[in-house]
Amino acid sequence: MRLLNTSTLTLEEFYGSAIPEYAILSHRWLDGEVSFQDLQSGEAASKAGYAKIKLCCEQAAKDGLDYAWVDTCCIDKTSSAELNEAINSMYAWYRESAICYAFLSDVQSSSADDTFDASAWFTRGWTLQELIAPAHVVFYNAAWETLGTRDEEPLTERISRVTNIDAAILRGEASLRECSVAQRMSWAAGRTTTRLEDRAYSLLGLFGVNMPMLYGEGGARAFLRLQEEIMKASDDQSLFAWGSDSEQQLTGLLASSPADFAGCADVVVAGQRWNHQPYSMTNRGLSLEMPMVPWGMETFMAALDCEVAGRTNSRIGIYLRMLPESEQFARVRFRDEDAGENRALQTFEQHLAPTTKYRKIYVRQRDPEPARPRKKRTAPGDAAAPAPAADTNTITVPVHTKPSIAAPPAEPTPVYGFYIRTVPIKFITVQDPKDKDYPLSEVYLPRGGQEWDDSKRIVTLPLGGAGTVAALYLRSKERNNTLKVGFDDNFNPVAQYGGMLSSPGVRPPIPHGSVEAMMHPSWMTVPRSDYLFRGDRLRGGLKLEGFPWRVSMQYEVVGDKKMWVLDIEHT
Repeated sequence: MRLLNTSTLTLEEFYGSAIPEYAILSHRWLDGEVSFQDLQSGEAASKAGYAKIKLCCEQAAKDGLDYAWVDTCCIDKTSSAELNEAINSMYAWYRESAICYAFLSDVQSSSADDTFDASAWFTRGWTLQELIAPAHVVFYNAAWETLGTRDEEPLTERISRVTNIDAAILRGEASLRECSVAQRMSWAAGRTTTRLEDRAYSLLGLFGVNMPMLYGEGGARAFLRLQEEIMKASDDQSLFAWGSDSEQQLTGLLASSPADFAGCADVVVAGQRWNHQPYSMTNRGLSLEMPMVPWGMETFMAALDCEVAGRTNSRIGIYLRMLPESEQFARVRFRDEDAGENRALQTFEQHLAPTTKYRKIYVRQRDPEPARPRKKRTAPGDAAAPAPAADTNTITVPVHTKPSIAAPPAEPTPVYGFYIRTVPIKFITVQDPKDKDYPLSEVYLPRGGQEWDDSKRIVTLPLGGAGTVAALYLRSKERNNTLKVGFDDNFNPVAQYGGMLSSPGVRPPIPHGSVEAMMHPSWMTVPRSDYLFRGDRLRGGLKLEGFPWRVSMQYEVVGDKKMWVLDIEHT
């Protein structure tokens, strides 16, 4: 470790236990900073940044310290190996310092006021660890006048308010380990760095991890590697509790930027753990087991082991969509049509716990930095076609028209249910004034599903519902029959035409013949039945030409919606 001698302002090198006590400077890099080479060549005094180095060393000497460390000149940044070691050691160097001087070059006031709160020092990525790691931090304005210390009022509360960092952390009364991963990420959400990769590299010490620096990999890839390192050392699932406004439809479980954690300052580890299995990155994606409930068409809500601080029944859930590949899922935002919201996160309420099932899943991380679309350009040397010669007897009048851009057609809204288009018998649930003697059929629906309408014949499951979508007892003048439709655990469509309305797996205390017995999903698990028809969502549903029925279940557009369509006809 190189240190500046506070008397001579020359560099000396120390190793291991021989490192003496030192002061350390925290500041923003501006034009004219002093480099390691400037100190070696004797040109340091001519640089604008030399003044703060001198002030730092003078203050350190006043505080009884013989050495100081300043990042601009104590690291040889022309050596990639040395820079790599320094970045991985940076948090420890600040933590082990005797005192840290935080120099706010844009604050002119001699007291902590609104200009202190607005200092750009609080917006830089590297200054986050420089605020938290040292045992003592003293703030100075542009004239090197003391503004106060981090650990004492009134600065502690001001800094806490500006940074969203709990005052107990600033005072050293609480450990970083007591803060969730999401909380620590939220502190960095609004901070920026000159080099995109440094948004990730500046957070290594905050999570106690190390990794090589690969400048040029891009900010999103660097942040992805950081999260992978955090997963190796922690099973804190608040790492997955981020929310993003990105329009990307399918994503992985890991965020692309600290900014995705902007709303996570109050996300803490759940008091009761539901997830007990370890998880890790594999060549099939992130492998983990999660408690999940069906929530919408091909979409589950998965429960994380984190919640909102100070709120009961606030466990956080995320949405995962089942993909065509076996056991493969992707994270999605979920459109709640009733609420008119497009959500990334949802409260996983306690009443859902009995209906959860644990699933072993894989989630591939999507490309965090997709390639920009390529534009076709004229090859060098290719001249544009010459304009036709103007007719001297005519006058050209330029006409400016706005280009006509056709709006893309709206995507049909997926519906979590069925359209019962065709069945072998006519049935109605409301009396026909022209045929008052025609028998009425009965339709049993899940609580919260769409109300039955004879003219529409659409049945749906409510958000968070699963299993049986509808049970119908069909009556006609010639014969009666039963019909049931639903989804199995993998969102495959299933129909039963004929047989009993009560499900075979019903046991006391559920009364036989009750609505609860009719809606029980065990009818879908019967190994074999002449009445049961199973579709496969990955193979286009079902088309069966048999005796006595022709059965079709297809995923089709109905009006402006898309749903499973059932047709049962006599052969």
